[in-house]
Amino acid sequence: MFLYNFALYCDGCGKSIIASLCVKGKKQSEDSQEWPQYAIAEQNEADSPQHCDRGQYCLEAITLPSGKKIGELLGMKLTSEGVEYLRLLRRRGKDKVYCDEEVLSLWENEFSDYL
Repeated sequence: MFLYNFALYCDGCGKSIIASLCVKGKKQSEDSQEWPQYAIAEQNEADSPQHCDRGQYCLEAITLPSGKKIGELLGMKLTSEGVEYLRLLRRRGKDKVYCDEEVLSLWENEFSDYL
């Protein structure tokens, strides 16, 4: 996973951004606003499931049963708030106001150990 310009990217997209920056002659930097910074997803936590911010254009995009594409799930652990968020979505049912039904099903499957 890469952090760049306040967004999270999967490994494939992060490496693609780096390649693009190199072609443009940019120099590597320790600043995540100037250069993608690598982070190990499994060593980080989030308050909700995190996907690659390239969305449907993600190089590792997930194709849902409807054919819709979303960014790769980054594999970060959930905080206690993240677990409560998933439980709240489940209690409210598969209500599209709160979360896309297909995405919620994906999250329920991916994070079943938490639920």
